[in-house]
Amino acid sequence: MNISIIILDFILILFSLFLSTFLRFEFSIPPNFISQKILFFVIYSILMVSTFSAFGEYEEKWEYSSLKEYTKTILTFLSVNIFLGLFFYFSEGFFIPRTIFLISIPFSILFIISIRILYRGLKEYSTKEDKTTKSVIVCREKNLVTIYNNLQNHNIVAIFFEERVPKGRLFKGIPIYYDISYLKNIPANEIFVDKEVSQDLYLKIIDNKPPGSIIRKIEFLPSLFIENFRVEDVINREKRLINIEVDPEKIYLITGAGGSIGKYITKELINSGAKYLKLLDYSEENLHNLMLELIPFEKLHKEFILFDIKDPLLSRFIKDVDVIFHCAANKHVPIVEENRYIAYKTNIIGLINTIENLKSRSREFVFISTDKAVNPTNFMGLTKRIGEMITLSYKDEYLKTIVVRFGNVFGTSGSLIPSVIKQINMYNKVFLTHREVKRFFMMPDEAAKLIISSLSIESGKIAVLDMGEQIKIQEIIDKIVKILTPMKKIEVEIIGLKKGEKMEEELFFEFEKITEKKDYIFIVEPNIETKKEEILSFIEKIETEIKNLKNINPQNIDEYLVENLKNLVLQVKKI
Repeated sequence: MNISIIILDFILILFSLFLSTFLRFEFSIPPNFISQKILFFVIYSILMVSTFSAFGEYEEKWEYSSLKEYTKTILTFLSVNIFLGLFFYFSEGFFIPRTIFLISIPFSILFIISIRILYRGLKEYSTKEDKTTKSVIVCREKNLVTIYNNLQNHNIVAIFFEERVPKGRLFKGIPIYYDISYLKNIPANEIFVDKEVSQDLYLKIIDNKPPGSIIRKIEFLPSLFIENFRVEDVINREKRLINIEVDPEKIYLITGAGGSIGKYITKELINSGAKYLKLLDYSEENLHNLMLELIPFEKLHKEFILFDIKDPLLSRFIKDVDVIFHCAANKHVPIVEENRYIAYKTNIIGLINTIENLKSRSREFVFISTDKAVNPTNFMGLTKRIGEMITLSYKDEYLKTIVVRFGNVFGTSGSLIPSVIKQINMYNKVFLTHREVKRFFMMPDEAAKLIISSLSIESGKIAVLDMGEQIKIQEIIDKIVKILTPMKKIEVEIIGLKKGEKMEEELFFEFEKITEKKDYIFIVEPNIETKKEEILSFIEKIETEIKNLKNINPQNIDEYLVENLKNLVLQVKKI
């Protein structure tokens, strides 16, 4: 409700009555007339303002007003005064002289409309250089009220309906459009898109959105859920220009292709001209979603393989392959900590099964690792470190084996930004382990390009991606909250470090040596002695012992795995 307009209306209506009084008596007002009538003047003014309020006049956004709103105001004023005129007529001027009442009507209309036009003009002038966030809603008409009520803290400047609407229609003073091509003319920073709109309209939004604006999809759960977040809004990092080249005649296999990193590698390979892709994943849903995303690429030779990397028959299902990107893994630390045996089977046994069954001196094998593999304090990091050792031990079995190590990637499943947005929407608060926790972060397309670029380095090396400086997670959360809910206080609840979680991550062991930096890749000499037979023998012994464990239960297996896998890492000789 616009309080300033309410006060101005009251003052202007009251002023109109006084001006009419002066004109009625030709500026010679009878003694005590004003003191006798002032109460009735005030009551009339309050009555008119209350009527405007009841008709929603003060809910309108007058900075976007048009002839339609002004006409509505005039008609509302005249309609009420018709009834009041009859009342004053039969009261024979007891309350307000009839001539004063009649003279005041055109003055009141003139002043009320003038102040609205002036208000709009001042708003337009003051916002010419306004850099505050302006938002647009694109939705089905039936969902508008719910969406608007949940976005009242945002500066909504326009609304687009999927359904055709009459020209000039407004909602609370906000113009409503149908032609989505007009979207590019609106200086909006963010576009909230109803998930119920058609795919055709969504594609038109992408084509017509103002430069630099963000598209955020919204859907109806128990509360309104907003997704899609532009990473550039919360980190100050220039976009890296990374050029990659691939051999279009080679056949590329991506395990875990339906996962976040696997999907980005797939897309970057396609963008770089790869013609032949084999896409393997154990999740039917992930593989199906990837299949849908790749429908437009009709000329691409693609094979979707639903398969478990632990299955020993892998080599029978995958024949012709030149390059293998091994992304398949269990990698969410809290989940892995609660399910160590399954993570061990996937991250270690699955890797051994893949790298052993597909070994060939004509093939290249790239293992996707993590910064958590450096001095690991959690089980996921421990399995990834052993994965690095296994990959390096196969150096003589492949044309090339490479380990790629990097930190967190923005926008992947379960990563920071989607998690924070979901917590804000679901709980109206954000959970943080510690205010000083820092992490390395990278854009997903950059990570995918650098992973592909790592094929150019020497076999048996570790490619550590240049992640820049570690970023404090508290700072990222504060920026997300400021952008998403600028007028609302969101609590950050400190829940303490999780099991196996570090305050800061590391990218290098002390004994490793950086031999070269190529673009955004540190080429690292592992400086460890990895003997394939010894590592496989150790793992085989673990497998045998697990089968023979007495009193088998998950806790016994977990404790046995942690103890023995740590010993395997510690036993590796440094060079």
